[in-house]
Amino acid sequence: MTSEALQDRLTDLVLTNPDVVTIYPIRPTRIQIASRVLSAAAAQPGRRPKAVLSTTAAGTAVEVSVGVTGKRPAPAVCRELHDSIHAELTNAHAAPPLSITVKISSIG
Repeated sequence: MTSEALQDRLTDLVLTNPDVVTIYPIRPTRIQIASRVLSAAAAQPGRRPKAVLSTTAAGTAVEVSVGVTGKRPAPAVCRELHDSIHAELTNAHAAPPLSITVKISSIG
């Protein structure tokens, strides 16, 4: 599986969680704004934010920032997402060690 395909798979995995409302961009705000301006100027629809995947000789890292419904405690949702991502990386034979960061950016 290519890293882009794995990134898409992880993004879909996160979005299928019933407590997740959206994924937020990880990039700094100024880069995000510039990207949206360029997208609008080029008349291309903006891309959906994705889980960020990076693979180096030092291992595999995943970072995702999400908005959740608030129906369940945020720490429980974080643990569930972490465990799902870990299982997917393990199934994809991602290079260890694995580093997974799940950030709740909004609730409700």
